[in-house]
Amino acid sequence: MAPFQSDFSQTDQRMEDPTPSASEKRKDTGTSKDGKTKKPKVLEFESLLLSKLPTAEAYERSYMHRDVVTHIIISSTDFIITASQDGFIKFWKKQVDGIEFVIQFRSHLGPITGLTVSADGLLLCSVSVDETLKLYDVANFDMINMIKLPYAAASCLFVPTKASSQPIVACVEGSTVHIYSVTDKFAKPLGTMSGVHHGNIRTLRYNPTYDACVSIDDKGGIEVWTVKDIPSSTVKAIDDDAGSADSQKKNLASFITPPSVSWKLKSETDLYSLQMKKVIGLNVAISPNGEMMAILANDNSIRIFKFKTGKISKIYDESVDKAAQSGKDQLEPMELGRRMTVEKDFAKLSSTRTVHKDANEKSTNWWPYNPSLLFDDSSNFLFYPTLFGIKVLNIKTNRIVRVLGSLESQRFCNMALWQPTSENSGSEPLLFCTAYKSSRFFIFTQREPAEGEARDVFNERPTQDDHLPAQKIKKRVAKTAVIHTTRGDIHLHLHPEECPKTVENFSVLSQRGYYNQCRFHRIIKGFMIQTGDPTGDGSGGSSIWGHDFEDEFHPNLNHNDAFVLSMANAGPGTSSNGSQFFITTVPCPSLNNKHTVFGFVTKGQDVVSAIEGVKVDREHRPYDDIKIINISLTY
Repeated sequence: MAPFQSDFSQTDQRMEDPTPSASEKRKDTGTSKDGKTKKPKVLEFESLLLSKLPTAEAYERSYMHRDVVTHIIISSTDFIITASQDGFIKFWKKQVDGIEFVIQFRSHLGPITGLTVSADGLLLCSVSVDETLKLYDVANFDMINMIKLPYAAASCLFVPTKASSQPIVACVEGSTVHIYSVTDKFAKPLGTMSGVHHGNIRTLRYNPTYDACVSIDDKGGIEVWTVKDIPSSTVKAIDDDAGSADSQKKNLASFITPPSVSWKLKSETDLYSLQMKKVIGLNVAISPNGEMMAILANDNSIRIFKFKTGKISKIYDESVDKAAQSGKDQLEPMELGRRMTVEKDFAKLSSTRTVHKDANEKSTNWWPYNPSLLFDDSSNFLFYPTLFGIKVLNIKTNRIVRVLGSLESQRFCNMALWQPTSENSGSEPLLFCTAYKSSRFFIFTQREPAEGEARDVFNERPTQDDHLPAQKIKKRVAKTAVIHTTRGDIHLHLHPEECPKTVENFSVLSQRGYYNQCRFHRIIKGFMIQTGDPTGDGSGGSSIWGHDFEDEFHPNLNHNDAFVLSMANAGPGTSSNGSQFFITTVPCPSLNNKHTVFGFVTKGQDVVSAIEGVKVDREHRPYDDIKIINISLTY
């Protein structure tokens, strides 16, 4: 591949394009300036290494929490731990075929902001906005300690530093890092690192190869440090009843630049690169061999650092503009527009901290959506989520070798990878993912989901509200409907016989008032008007069953005429219908057998045309809100 120079001309940095054009690929095997033939970049045993990674384009299973899943990690003892925004933590055990639920805890009274597992897989630590740190014995599924903190930690990390044999956890308070012995009952830290970061710290990572920690903040700061002179206990670190302030300070742990790296001054490295570009690092991944560090920034670039030197070796560009350009050839305009809308929402929330205040007006900064990236066990492949799915990048050859979940409607966020070892070589690799605003986590394997098999497991007990819609619908599926909008009424004839499930979903959502005050969030003149998303931006909406449902195509129903009522989905064959629908304003035969037709307009075509004619912005959003007042049904 032919790289081009980035703006950082003072360093040997190169911007790599993970999806090069054919001409760029030819350049990679061309002739160098000295006339010698260039050899193509090759990763030895690539096919063997790829066989140990998930291959399926669609997720095979998904499991539920009662609220949005925010964290997912895997212990070295083959436990999968998930956490949700309502303070619950669930333990799952890896089995030969999939995973099995073990136990759940109501760990905290508020959102969980940090979750970390020890290197030996025996201990789990969580922190929350409720200002507590809790420690769990993973093997015995038991909470063994709780520390009441004087602040709400934004993140936490086990630091298995060589300076201490006791379990040490680093907790983040704004721009400060405190370290604690989690076996103590005291809330006083063994040491504190302050004045180093100038912004709120987002993420902590530990590199055991170099015995070093990495922390990044929301001002673009990147710091590499290690801990030394750790006291044996909190009592020895600080004793309020004895000793001077100077003697107490000497007893505290100190934070230094790791002696294992090849630089002494940060100016010798590229660790200022994010600040120079005025971008924020969203998350960090350390390669298993410890030699590389990957940072995902809010400009959708991925910077690969050589850990020992702190120098950038490669930069990969995954900008939204570039993605939109390439997406025109991969997705229908409607689906591409939906994904772009979700991506802008996601980018905004992942870059902006959430401020949570308790009854005493104390606040904490945290990031409920913090997209992750990770290396495989060989340190040759990098996984990272995009709006087109989860890409698998060969770092050696700079090629995208695989894309997982490209046809799924979810915007994946956090990830955890389980790979078989020599002890369990018969098992297949699993990639666990959370998704934006989703109460489920998803599992990618080497198997595609079986046709007709339900892949979304309902492991949570349905509430009374979940039962009511289904009971009513069996008796009451509407035949006609009237959408009362702020611009007038639109009368519809429905097709309950041809597409019973789609009409059932529309009828019950209408009956429950789900569509009330929904905006027409997307209007394209000469094409259609779209609505049905309570969030108002095209990124939300759910069916009455709480999950997407399949298309219902019928040979007698098509888009060959104007004013057809049809379901919005994530693309052909995705079975991703939720709550959003649209009404065409012209014949659209290209949509046949791609979107479910479940009705047509019988009266009010002038209202549809009036809505179609309003002024919109570049994203086809109307400048003035046009809303559904309510929907009346007849049976």
